[in-house]
Amino acid sequence: MNVSQDVLPAGPQEDSQQSGLRVEFEWIKDRFAHRVLAFVDDSWVPLMQSVEGDDENLWPPSPALQQLSIEPMPNDKRAALAVGMSGRSHYSISVDADQITPSLNYDVACRYTEQPEFIGSSYRLLGEAKHIDESSVALKIDEQRQLQIKFTASDELQMAMLLNEEPLNQKTVNQKPINYVRLQIRAAIAPAPATVRWQFQIELV
Repeated sequence: MNVSQDVLPAGPQEDSQQSGLRVEFEWIKDRFAHRVLAFVDDSWVPLMQSVEGDDENLWPPSPALQQLSIEPMPNDKRAALAVGMSGRSHYSISVDADQITPSLNYDVACRYTEQPEFIGSSYRLLGEAKHIDESSVALKIDEQRQLQIKFTASDELQMAMLLNEEPLNQKTVNQKPINYVRLQIRAAIAPAPATVRWQFQIELV
């Protein structure tokens, strides 16, 4: 059973008639998934959905999160705080919503006790998307309009834009649609046990 959870808004709200972002958390099976939406023409349009693993996946495509709270922060901000585990690895995440510009700031960590096969965050784009540059995509929301989404990642992350979870090379990335974004910790990672931290921002531009 899927259970709707808290919403974290970023940027102008519904009554402003301007664009904004929000992230919705939803309990699916044994963990929280989340999706990012944009406010366009009096309604919220889904942009992307986190790609989750299951109880048999020791190294899920996104952090496994089982506990969630939305907490107040200074300057009228709010943050989503979540923790969880997969196998013997522990995850934590903070999502900060910028109330001035439409952006979401992610701060994520994983404590692992054995050498990981994959650590990072993955998203499925909910619409037809095209590559703009190494950090941006244009997502089609109807026949006339598209939204530009920019990912800004810390140095620890390697970003990949994929089609059906398959990598696109430099030649085809500008020719084929994109439906998957993967932010993966680079190969150089400390021997277990250790903690790795990564940060990224999702922004409408």
